[in-house]
Amino acid sequence: MELQTPFSDQFKTDPCLVSVCMGPNYKTVMEYPYTPLYAVYQYIIDPTFLGGITQQIRSCSDHAQRAKLKGSLPYMTFAALMEYRRTEYIIRPTGTLILDIDHLKSFEDAEALKNELFNDQNLKPRLVFVSPSGLGVKAVITRPLSAFATNEMGQRNNQNGVNAYFNQHYAARYGTTADPQGSELVKCCSLCHDPKALFQF
Repeated sequence: MELQTPFSDQFKTDPCLVSVCMGPNYKTVMEYPYTPLYAVYQYIIDPTFLGGITQQIRSCSDHAQRAKLKGSLPYMTFAALMEYRRTEYIIRPTGTLILDIDHLKSFEDAEALKNELFNDQNLKPRLVFVSPSGLGVKAVITRPLSAFATNEMGQRNNQNGVNAYFNQHYAARYGTTADPQGSELVKCCSLCHDPKALFQF
């Protein structure tokens, strides 16, 4: 399994880069430390790569087996570029956030929320897709880091702001709140297949 970037020349105008690991979540080597977010989007919508395992995860009723399958998914680190998923190997922060929503009531709710978040002009996410479970949504959002704060502090403040916005405007309707984790620069996000993932430059 390899992340394909056949349109790399088209990605040069995309300032949003993430680091991608094609191994399971315990593997730290980032095979693609400078991956344009659009390449990740192309990877997610193509059923060739993650279609089979995503279907297995969503149809598996055994909790332990489902967790094992989810743990084998490739992932990206969005908050910082790095060659290894360790703080000491961070190349630079990106200012990119992940709005991580779980525990939705149905796949239909996940699809509805995905579209709402993508069209929210206050959030303006770059990429939104349904999570591996089918009952969650991942939204990748870019925010500039403050010149008057450390990278970690800036990331944490931006993440807290995005989470608070979701909790205020969406939580009551969807019956869940944003995952408060995500401000760590080495936080990862599992990738899965979503043929209707949404992207904008």
